[in-house]
Amino acid sequence: MNYITLKSLLASAHDCQTLEQFIEEEGGAYPDQNAFDDGTLEQRLALIWTVRNGVTMKEIIEMYGGAAEFSRRFGIAYNTANGWSTSSSANSRSAPEYVTLLFLSDYLSDDGNF
Repeated sequence: MNYITLKSLLASAHDCQTLEQFIEEEGGAYPDQNAFDDGTLEQRLALIWTVRNGVTMKEIIEMYGGAAEFSRRFGIAYNTANGWSTSSSANSRSAPEYVTLLFLSDYLSDDGNF
């Protein structure tokens, strides 16, 4: 799923009152719906609905199996990934929102996650 599609779906999810409404409105209009003939489109939309009010890098890194796996997969220094996943102190670094959404976009595109 590309970044622009994700941003559009997040905006739509934010406007819907229920997950069922969101799936009904977006399920048939999803641009790559034929790419998900395996029945995972609703799972992907449900995840988007769940994070519609925001998602943290900690949550994204946990989706990928933790900082070590995330670091290996993307070639990001472990200390950076670990710092992002524990970014609760005032001294820690956090990833910009667009970076978080790029990783979420990648996660939603990977069939192995569903």
